[in-house]
Amino acid sequence: FATGGLSITLVLTTMMVVWRLFFVIGFSAAAQSWTPVASGTTANLRSVSAKGQDAWVGGDKGTVRKTTDGGMTWQDVAPRGVADVDFRDLEVIDDRTAFLMSSGQGPQSRIYKTTDGGATWALLTTNLEPKGFWDCMGFWDPTHGIIVGDPPAGGDGRFTIMTTIDGASWQKIKGPSANKDEGAFAASGTCVFTRGTREAWFGTGGLGGARVFHSVDGGQTWSIAKTPIRHDSANAGIFSLAFSDALHGIAVGGDYMKPDESAGNIAITADGG
Repeated sequence: FATGGLSITLVLTTMMVVWRLFFVIGFSAAAQSWTPVASGTTANLRSVSAKGQDAWVGGDKGTVRKTTDGGMTWQDVAPRGVADVDFRDLEVIDDRTAFLMSSGQGPQSRIYKTTDGGATWALLTTNLEPKGFWDCMGFWDPTHGIIVGDPPAGGDGRFTIMTTIDGASWQKIKGPSANKDEGAFAASGTCVFTRGTREAWFGTGGLGGARVFHSVDGGQTWSIAKTPIRHDSANAGIFSLAFSDALHGIAVGGDYMKPDESAGNIAITADGG
């Protein structure tokens, strides 16, 4: 949603990382211990990705910052001329390669790529749907990825699905149909989860949402499952998905305008959704 996740800051982003770490390394003490560090910016930080001691964060006002020493110091590595965009998703491939996605209506949704550690960026693609909105992206490997976006207003009522097979060019493919008042949330880029070489899930919200879409063929076809996550307003639904294997996964969400209400905020699956 264009308004989805506007209150999601680095704290919620960090929570999403914690969920992913829990699946990978279990409930270890290291995953539960956090030390605040100064990022050097007052921007809302909405996206994060890390490899070893290297970590990148992105946010509003075109903000992108990077650390190579575990968060002790941070440097500005944002693309130039992007002060008007909101970076909601970061996918770091290695110490030099990263993908960066902004969310916003129409051309405010963009994908950038760096191959030199953030020194320079190439604009790969821009949303050409004037009323479209990209929510999140995921990658199976450095060259194969997927973008999930809301159904454009006045369009065919289908979610926007775009894929790449070379890590550079993106093609739109036929997306699954959405219910009335259903969309995804640009919640720090975690509304989509990729696994293996072609498997993907994405979650939705809104009055018609709280559903999970599942593809085993790189986004060509989708199966759909309802979840018990609350979706009683345009602000409510699934914000984030993560899977530890093909069967075991978790969906977290709620209503971002009512963060103190915990009912219906977490759902788990043991059968692939």
